[in-house]
Parts: sequence; structure tokens; C-alpha cells
Amino acid sequence: MKLFQGPLLGLLCIQRCMLLVSGDIILVESGKKVTLPCKMEPKGLIDWNKNGVLLLRYSGYRRYLSQAAKAQGTDLSRFSVRSDTTNDLEVTNVQLEDGGTYTCGKDKATASTVQLFVYKVVVTPSDALLMSEDLTLTVKLSPEQVPGLQISWKKDEQEMGSSNSLEVKNVDLSHQGSYFCQITMDGGAGSCSTRISVAGFEPSPNIVYSSGLQSDTIPWDFNFNVRHMPHVKVVGGSVTYQSTTTDLVIFKNGTHCWPKDCPSSYSGSSLDVPLSDPRKGMYKLEVILELDKRERKLRRDVCVAVLTASKSSDDIIMESSVFLQCDINCIGDDGKLCWHSVNSDITECGSPGQKSLSTEVTVTPETLGEWSCNVMVRERKLISTSVTLELKPTILLDTSNNLFWIIVGVGSFLLLVIVMAVTISIAHCRRVRRAQKRAVLLQNINQQRRCKCNGFSPMRLKETV
Repeated sequence: MKLFQGPLLGLLCIQRCMLLVSGDIILVESGKKVTLPCKMEPKGLIDWNKNGVLLLRYSGYRRYLSQAAKAQGTDLSRFSVRSDTTNDLEVTNVQLEDGGTYTCGKDKATASTVQLFVYKVVVTPSDALLMSEDLTLTVKLSPEQVPGLQISWKKDEQEMGSSNSLEVKNVDLSHQGSYFCQITMDGGAGSCSTRISVAGFEPSPNIVYSSGLQSDTIPWDFNFNVRHMPHVKVVGGSVTYQSTTTDLVIFKNGTHCWPKDCPSSYSGSSLDVPLSDPRKGMYKLEVILELDKRERKLRRDVCVAVLTASKSSDDIIMESSVFLQCDINCIGDDGKLCWHSVNSDITECGSPGQKSLSTEVTVTPETLGEWSCNVMVRERKLISTSVTLELKPTILLDTSNNLFWIIVGVGSFLLLVIVMAVTISIAHCRRVRRAQKRAVLLQNINQQRRCKCNGFSPMRLKETV
């Protein structure tokens, strides 16, 4: 028997040493479920240890919890052996503190060793951000010492970084979305996905083209309901033009509006600024947003562009030269000024971003009429103003000339004198004709009387008798 005792002990040692070789490495994300293999026959008491401390003891369907593990604050309700055929340890809702070395065995003999690495993505300050905040994504691991660790970040299939922390400064709406991390290590790999939301205003042109002759609006759209969002709130705002500041009106119920637009501006995602009398220049817009007791002041500068057009002279005659001038106080890099003749269909444009455009026009019948100056962006007309080329009238027909009215006055007076003279002359002629007719009539009557009396006067006969 002594001859066989050495070989038997060697076989037993080899069997137990083979069980020790079965070491696994498992990488799991926090909050997930994981199963740690035991690979031991279901006979007798099975011990699961973590970092050398008894976690639980299992026999058949009976489970014995470790008081030492309880004393360390371990939530043993998340640990269980679901199958007595494999004695694998199942851990639900894995936490960072669950990371470590787990061993499965019986009778103080280790059958399986599992290295459990737990990782978690920590988002600072939150996965819901305000525009202009800084975002930090950090992969935390337990245990911290991970052999062969490599981490890479992606968003929208674009590489973002290759360290355990990813920082994004001054976030805007383009930074919201899903961020993916890929974690690799010796013997394991894992991935993560974190959804980030950003509350702020939508991209808008920083130039508003206005005629300056009627009311206008500076558009300001947000990606959330600025008046009924339960988490993000508008707690202040203002618009400044030169030295004049207009504050946003905030009501007790949380609603708000600009003073000149109350209460008609209660649209969901808009804080459009009404301009009853738009003036050219820079307008500074501010709004204060609040999210989870964090406040952020968002700023936006908008230039109100007013287009003006003029001509060098109003005294226009045929074949003369006239200079047309078009000016605007601000224009985008993709915008350009263009002069266009309505009658002759002549068009002349300046360079993109050019704020002033002058052109020389030779006065002909074709170039007379309306000339319009337009702001064009990619063949689209945004705003227009015009001047009119017309021939200068002669002095006698120029109603704007004082001499014209002097001539009209003198002519009217002379006409009145002539009319009065003609009227008086006609009246005088009529009186003369009446007197002549009366004289002829009396002469005829006297002649008739003489004929009837045979030359004797009736008065004389009467006196004789």
C-alpha cells in the first residue's frame, strides 16, 4: 500500500490542480446581470468567496449567507445560485463594488476562479444639459487596475477620443445624441452607450434683412417648449439695442413674453423678438435657462440689415451719366448686392459679402425707368429697394421750379385783364348800338308826325285856337 500511496496522492493533486487552472475573466457593465461559472459537481456544500471572504454557502436549494459579507455592506439579495447542477453564481443589477476575484469550491478546495471587472459610465454634470455647458463622460472600473485596458469613444461613427474620459466643451445642439464607448482588456471586451440631450436655441441666421419701413421680427427658435417644459425653464431674458435694454416679462405662472408682444406671443418653442420700428444695427439677445437648479445664460447677436439706394442726380437728360449707389450695413458671406433694370433687364452684381455697390448708367430710352437693388443669396432675393430714372422736365413744365409758378401767376393775371377788357368793350359796343337804334327810332317818329300834319305843327295849331 505504501508503494501506491505516493502515486495516489499525485493523482489527487493533479485533479485539484486542474480545477485551479479554470480561471475566467468577465467584463460587465454596471446595472446588468452576470453569471459566474463554478464548474463543480453538486455534492456537499459549495462556497462562493469574494476576495477571500465567504460570500455565501450553498447546498442543494439551501443557501447560507455570510455574516462577514453583510458586515461589509454587500447586498446579498442580488447573489444567488440558480442551478444545483452547475452551482454557477448569478449576480443581478451589478454594481461597481461587485468587482473583484470570485472563487467557487468545497472542502477548502478551489474549483473555479473568476475575475469580475465592472465598468460604469459617469456623466458630469448630467445626461440632460443646457447649451454652453461642458460635458464629461468617464468610464469607471472596479477593480481599477485592468490589464491591457483600452477605451475608445464614438459619436455618429466619428472617433471622439481614446482615453477613459471624454470632454466636450461648450456644448450645442449638435452634441446631443448617443455616445458609444468600446472597452477592451486582456481576456475581455465590453461596450457602452449613453444618450445625451441638450436644451438650447436652434441655429438661426445672425442677420435679419429688413426694409425698415414696416414692423419686423427677429426669429429665435428653441428645441423645446420654452413655456411648458417641466424641467427646463426660462427665468429671464433681455434685448439690447445700442443703450436701450428691454427685459423679458416673466409671469408668476412661469409664462413670459416680450413687452411689445404680450400676450400674443405664446407659441411653444419660440421667443421671437418683435420690432415695431426696426432700425439697422446690432441687437444683443440674452435668455437665462434653468435645469435641475443649474442656470445658464445664452447669448446671441443679430444684425438688422437695412438696404438703401440712391442716384447721383435728379437732373437727368438724354445721354448723360448717372451713378446709382446701393448700401447695406451688414450682409452674409454668401450674400451679394445686385442692380437690376426692369425695362432693359440689365443686371450687375457685386462680390459676395460686399456691403456697397455703385454702377454708372448712361441715360437712354432703354435705361430709363425703375432700377432695383436686391440682396441675393444663392439666386434667391431676400430684400429689395429701388430708384427711378426719369428725364428732367423743361422749366415751363417743371412744377418744382419757382419760375413755373411766376409764369403761371403772370399769365393768369394777363388773362384776367384781357377777359375784363373784352367784356368792357363788348358792353360799350352794346350801349352804343342801343343809343344809335334809339336815335334812329326817334327820327322816324318825328318824320311820321310831320307828314300827317302837312307840315303844320300840332302845338302851334292848338295855341292859335
